[in-house]
Amino acid sequence: MKNVDKCIRSFLTAVFLLFFAGTILISCARSEPVKIGFVADLSSRNAELGIQGRNGLIMAIEELNESGGVHGRKIEVLIGNHKGDKDLCDEVVRDLIDQGIHIIIGPMMSGMASTVISATGDSNILVIAPTVTTDSLSGIDDNFLRVATTASTQGAYLAQSLLSMGKSHVVQVLDRNNSSYTEAVSKALRSTLSGSDVTIAENIFFDSKNDFPQIVQKLELLKPDSIVFAASGIDAAAIVQSYGKNNDIPQLFGGSWAKVTNVNEYGGKTVEGMIIIDAYLNPAPLKREIEFTENFFDLYSVEPNIAARYSYESVFVFITAFQLSESLKSLDIKNSILGIDQIEGIGDNFRLDQYGDVIRKMSLFIIEDGKYKLVPQLQ
Repeated sequence: MKNVDKCIRSFLTAVFLLFFAGTILISCARSEPVKIGFVADLSSRNAELGIQGRNGLIMAIEELNESGGVHGRKIEVLIGNHKGDKDLCDEVVRDLIDQGIHIIIGPMMSGMASTVISATGDSNILVIAPTVTTDSLSGIDDNFLRVATTASTQGAYLAQSLLSMGKSHVVQVLDRNNSSYTEAVSKALRSTLSGSDVTIAENIFFDSKNDFPQIVQKLELLKPDSIVFAASGIDAAAIVQSYGKNNDIPQLFGGSWAKVTNVNEYGGKTVEGMIIIDAYLNPAPLKREIEFTENFFDLYSVEPNIAARYSYESVFVFITAFQLSESLKSLDIKNSILGIDQIEGIGDNFRLDQYGDVIRKMSLFIIEDGKYKLVPQLQ
């Protein structure tokens, strides 16, 4: 009998120890931080997009942590700088996964999207891209989601602007290094203009600033009445300034990439009057827009652009899904996000379709006195 009692006591002790150990493990899991990996170019010539994106993301995380985190867990960010190099990007993503991240926010450029997706491999890590617009990733049921409208949407908007302004002799200038974005803009613009009186004289591609003199020579021969740039702000500005030394500058157009990389600042007076497509902006800013802009400026002493806004939104899209699903498994987070009918953004509400592609509005802007102003008649 004593042996039976001893066995029972031993069994109960073992059960208690297992229960106690399990409780400790659950408690530890709940107290561990939620890890967000951010992947972007933060140091090359085109790093402005990544820097603004990083700042918007950090601002969102700080707000969440100041309010107590989520489900009692703090949010931690691990930052990977790929410096515009695809091989390094692959290494950065794999390293972040090894560090136990729960999600990747990034990249910021379309040209890096496939590299990030490939590097996630069998990890099933969910990726939310703030400003990736390439159409090549649309309509695919995978772990890649985004909050920016496609490049083809930008091209269609720009084409409508050309038509409304009566332009007829167009040249497109395209950065080959981000071809997944620039070629989608170009293709959509051509498609929208098909059958109209607008002639696209030529698509001029470039690989680096060493190509700029040849671009200027071609523009001088073609003498277009308008130039459409699918390029960064710094490159578009440099080309326009060089062309403007000996020629009258025609009407300029640009995609959102030019705006978020400050074509107005780099181009100065030479880009006055440029028409640009970018994220939707309310004619009468919402309270949350005003607060976001003021808070961002207080922190970083610069105005936030689309990269900052969309990175900030990406954090809250992920966190909202985590709150709803109470799970950090990628599939649970993804299904939760896709199940949200209306996601509250900074300036507008939007949703993601069954493939994780965003459905949201855009706005047209004109550069006046170095500032971006809404063009309401072209909305």
